[in-house]
Amino acid sequence: MGLAAFFLLAGIHPIRGEETPHQKPALGSLPLPADAPSSDASSTTVKSSPPASDLKPLPEESALRNAKIVSIHVEGNRNVRERAVLAKVKTRKGDPYNAEALRKDVQAIYAMGNFDDVTVDVTEVSGGVAVTFRVSEKPEIKKIDLKGNKKLSSMKIRDALTLKEGDPFDKMKQNLDIEKVTSLYKDEGFAAAQVESFTTADAANHVSVTFFITEGTQVLIDQVDLQGVAAFKTKKIQSSFESIEYYEAVSRSETIFED
Repeated sequence: MGLAAFFLLAGIHPIRGEETPHQKPALGSLPLPADAPSSDASSTTVKSSPPASDLKPLPEESALRNAKIVSIHVEGNRNVRERAVLAKVKTRKGDPYNAEALRKDVQAIYAMGNFDDVTVDVTEVSGGVAVTFRVSEKPEIKKIDLKGNKKLSSMKIRDALTLKEGDPFDKMKQNLDIEKVTSLYKDEGFAAAQVESFTTADAANHVSVTFFITEGTQVLIDQVDLQGVAAFKTKKIQSSFESIEYYEAVSRSETIFED
């Protein structure tokens, strides 16, 4: 995971492109993750990083070694509160500028799991430097709906889900939950059950997740016959099997042979 420095044109405001007489230009940004696209057309993202021992100090680091951090803010957050983000940050107002410490802060924020991208901008201001963590927030799950489930209760299905209301939306977890619900139905004898999931988003960066379930017909094992058994009693062998083992064999269209 690479971290890179961004440099903006001297005397130009980093967002509006206007001259800012009372504030000097941003000195750099440290991105994470490295493969995330950059939103600043004038910046450069390093795709990979050398070992820590080979990393050279950022150009501004030596010049600002004794500069104090006069402010720390978060931008881009919508559902996650700024204080929740800053609680993960070790750097504090009044600390001397330390690029490596800020890199670790970026990693800590990203590890929260609420953001697709995290960068930090350092801007020279009167009395020191201003630090701004810029985040790209994942949508928050507002609601989870289940459609089509009749034989299995909604509570049982929800308990099996990885996604939870109030959590950040994760596509990988959504796919995992499709598999989990499908397996849940197959365990209950619905070998042909099918599950699909769709999301809808709103302007507040919330998403609703809906699972559409086609249950199919439940298949239950009524009787198991054993053939070719001579050395053992048939009832003793039958009692040693659990019905789920037979069901799994039936659902895979396999035939069980006993010697």
